[in-house]
Amino acid sequence: MRKNNDAARIATLFAMAAIMNGQNPFADPFALPKETAEQKARRLADEERKRKLAQGLQEYHYAGGTIWALNQKNADRKAHAKGWL
Repeated sequence: MRKNNDAARIATLFAMAAIMNGQNPFADPFALPKETAEQKARRLADEERKRKLAQGLQEYHYAGGTIWALNQKNADRKAHAKGWL
């Protein structure tokens, strides 16, 4: 019974020391820093680009915008359907 009492006392002392140092002993040590809306949009765009490249798609640029397709023929067909050609 003595050991449990000592362990609780030591844990309390460590928590008090952490509070005195300005640290929150109950904070999540794995918490990620908050990202801005601009950073989130950039990260999502990069992830989408990597995913499409991993699927074997290529990026084709037209006057109206960008098309992702397997080859030039499919890209031209998609661009024509959108009215860009």
